[in-house]
Amino acid sequence: MDKFEAMNAVQLSEMVRKAEEQKRKEEEEKRKKEEFEKQMLELTKQIRDNTSSLSEIVTLLRQSNLNQEEIRFVMDNIADLIRAKDRKEAESIFRRALAKINDASRSVESIGNLNKAFMFVYSTVVPLLDKIPK
Repeated sequence: MDKFEAMNAVQLSEMVRKAEEQKRKEEEEKRKKEEFEKQMLELTKQIRDNTSSLSEIVTLLRQSNLNQEEIRFVMDNIADLIRAKDRKEAESIFRRALAKINDASRSVESIGNLNKAFMFVYSTVVPLLDKIPK
């Protein structure tokens, strides 16, 4: 092999290496884009699910005949549940709220409606808390 052929072989080898590197970069970018799109789809589904839960809570509160103080109590405790850092904290908030509901002098209907609202919120929030990485 003469000098010219050796130089062409080196250049050809370098071109092949660069083409393979470019292909790997493009495949990585494609994989990242697909992963991003998958995450966005999952996030959109979670937002949809959470939004539907909120509308169910509002409907439940409207139909429950609770007074303004009771509705505020429900909303405050829902906010506390949502801010819970983990399942243990959510369970503590849930138990405390149920104890307050049952200790107060409310009608049986109000107690039932408040319990139903908290059960719904709790069952919606806890699975989301379980997904949070520890």
